Amino acid sequence: HADRVTAIAFSGDSRYLATGSADRTLRVWDLRDPAVSEVFSGPPEGPRGLTFSPTAPLLASVGSDGLVNFSALKQGSFEQLDQAVPGAQVLRFSPSGLEFVAYGSRSLTLWDVPSRSVRAQKEISGNVLSVDKCPSGAWTSLNSLAEGHSAAELHNVIDGSLLIVIPHSSAITAGSIASDCKYLATATEGGTLAVWQPSLP
Repeated sequence: HADRVTAIAFSGDSRYLATGSADRTLRVWDLRDPAVSEVFSGPPEGPRGLTFSPTAPLLASVGSDGLVNFSALKQGSFEQLDQAVPGAQVLRFSPSGLEFVAYGSRSLTLWDVPSRSVRAQKEISGNVLSVDKCPSGAWTSLNSLAEGHSAAELHNVIDGSLLIVIPHSSAITAGSIASDCKYLATATEGGTLAVWQPSLP
């Protein structure tokens, strides 16, 4: 790259490494032959996030404008999704590769990958901490509340329903959902880390 690298991601099989730069390019490196890379157009200031599809030769990226791009590996094609996600930094495909979510601090959008259609779009009054697809098939988001961020909420992404509320004694700074959705982890400004085993409806 001719400028700073802003995002890096491995493919699921660890064979490929994607890098995005402020030089307006994305590169996909074959780690079996690092001298070779595939080059794609990238966001003007470099991507904020990158991720590979687990089932298809597809690389997703998002820029500072919140626009998500799909780059088809080995084909050199480039496609921009219609819906911007303000502040998006985290990108995630479902295990099947058929669904895709992009989220930032206060918004998230879920797409159907084959049709490129939006399945759900949410604006959050607090902060989106983590989003994942549970084994039950439900997409869930872990959010902190706007007022002091002193409680965490778990929501169903599709219908917006509130699943659980977890009060905290101080502001929440980070959170994560385990891939099996059996555990949640939160951290607070006071330096406390807590792991929860929620009873979901």
